[in-house]
Amino acid sequence: MEYALNYALVPNIGSEDDFWFFMQDGTNFVSQCWYMGGIKQNGGWYWQNRKNHTKSWTDMKKFVRYMTKYSVYYSDENKPVARICRDKNSVQIGDLIQFRNNADIWYKLAIITEIKNGEIYYVQHSPNCPEHKLSEDNTKEIRFICVKN
Repeated sequence: MEYALNYALVPNIGSEDDFWFFMQDGTNFVSQCWYMGGIKQNGGWYWQNRKNHTKSWTDMKKFVRYMTKYSVYYSDENKPVARICRDKNSVQIGDLIQFRNNADIWYKLAIITEIKNGEIYYVQHSPNCPEHKLSEDNTKEIRFICVKN
């Protein structure tokens, strides 16, 4: 989670081939975190540069759909990379939180950076946010995107 903490406030941008910062950067940020954490890029989810990447790298709906369903087609074990989970007691550091607003729209993703005494801490982009307690968030509903081990 060092990567997520290092780039929560200052995006990892540089040359054309480095990661790029978008106005709505939340999914790009969690994609970078999962990639740096060991999730392998493939034909359905990859980043080469700001002009050459899959929509599943930068678009939240496509990212969640890809990771929980379509990644099975790129898996050696015929299993998707992640699953949707609603039980906060089953999450781990590196899993994602997806937030739903009062208009019933899933609108952002954040990455879990610490779990301490039952409290879940996360960072995010869009807006860029330092480590924050989940219990202090007043979002209508949350769910988790959990990496399968």
